This record gives sequence, structure tokens and C-alpha cells, in this order.
Amino acid sequence: MQFQRAILPLTLAVALGVVTAPGDPAAAQELCSRPVQPLCSTDMVTATSEADRMRCIEDARRFHETLVEYRDCLKKSVAEADELVDQAAGIVACMDEGRKDCGAETGR
Repeated sequence: MQFQRAILPLTLAVALGVVTAPGDPAAAQELCSRPVQPLCSTDMVTATSEADRMRCIEDARRFHETLVEYRDCLKKSVAEADELVDQAAGIVACMDEGRKDCGAETGR
């Protein structure tokens, strides 16, 4: 029963970002922004001239580069979330044991 009372506030804290990962707090709050695919890369009919085609190629290259950055950001966010989940599990286990010194600092 003690576990159930402890898990709801902890779940809310993790969801709201109150419990942060060790290290740079700003990095834990980084938001990943999905890039917008250029229209010309989905409909080549819009590229009616050679200049349009060249511009579309450059936009598609830039889109690819920003997609790689977006993917890397997501991977980093998932890794940080994994750390938070592990930290939260340790805190819950600590509280279940009836300890009074539980917290993010102790990791358990």
C-alpha cells in the first residue's frame, strides 16, 4: 500500500519534469523539434525550372540534415528519460523500505 501512495506523486513529478537527470538541468529540458519536409520533395511538379529543381535539392539536403539532428535529439531525450525512470524506481524502492532519506540526491 505504501508503494501505491508513493508512486502517484512521483509519477506526477517525473511527468512534470520536477525530477531532473543528473548533470546539466537545461539539457534535461531540451525539446526536439521535428523539421518540416519541403513541399517540392513530395511533389516534383512544383519544380518547373532548373533553378526550382536546384533549390529543391538544396532544401531536401537541408531537410535530411535536420532530420538527423532531430533523430539524435530524440535518442538523447529517450536516454535522459531512461535515467529518470531508473532514478524514480530507486526512490520508490527506498520509500517502500520505509527509509526517510529517499530522494534524487541519494538515488535510492
